[in-house]
Amino acid sequence: MPIPYPDGTFSDGRIILDLIRGRQEIIEPHVFYVQQYGQDNLWQVLNEQDELIERFKDETAAITKANELAINNRPSKVISNKDGEMKEINNYPRLPL
Repeated sequence: MPIPYPDGTFSDGRIILDLIRGRQEIIEPHVFYVQQYGQDNLWQVLNEQDELIERFKDETAAITKANELAINNRPSKVISNKDGEMKEINNYPRLPL
């Protein structure tokens, strides 16, 4: 059904209809990166523009913060950059299933 939801988002049918009509841009997901930093082995959370959000001593705390940001900024995904290897941790779609 091509309808808007009360929170201001739209159903998939509405987005497809708007794309066909040329009325809406494709929504790019936000990306949050978790990676080690410096000789102190601190973990940092970065956004898609490589801007520092916060640093942590523990990898788990950094991942928790990145997931929290991703959930609040759907569509989004969290990527870990550990030892030069990029790995997607979580992916949060536009609408929660």
